[in-house]
Amino acid sequence: MSQSQESLSPSVSSSYFSTFAEAKTSLEATLASY
Repeated sequence: MSQSQESLSPSVSSSYFSTFAEAKTSLEATLASY
């Protein structure tokens, strides 16, 4: 059970990280346009 959680965790965290990176990039672009 811990193995499936360990294999799932990196993909979930990387998914959150990529989403956060996109939001941060779009936010910076929005701030730069002002």
